[in-house]
Amino acid sequence: MAALDTNILVRWLIKDDAKQCARVAKLFDEAISKDERLFVTTTVMQEVEWVMQTKYHFDRPQVTAALNALMNVMELTFQTEQALEQ
Repeated sequence: MAALDTNILVRWLIKDDAKQCARVAKLFDEAISKDERLFVTTTVMQEVEWVMQTKYHFDRPQVTAALNALMNVMELTFQTEQALEQ
């Protein structure tokens, strides 16, 4: 199981760089085709939240919606999913 870093998830959520976003989409597609899951640590989720708030100036509801969207991606598995849901 491959682990994802903050940059990959931010690129997928923000879509601010078409080339990098396409690479992330390809990574997700490859995981689907191989029936694999991609691992996301709690630290990475905290960093995603921080980047979205400080660099992209998302407000709390926008960040929450983005993190919920990530948690609904079937190809992803999270280190502490129950804690993140709370």
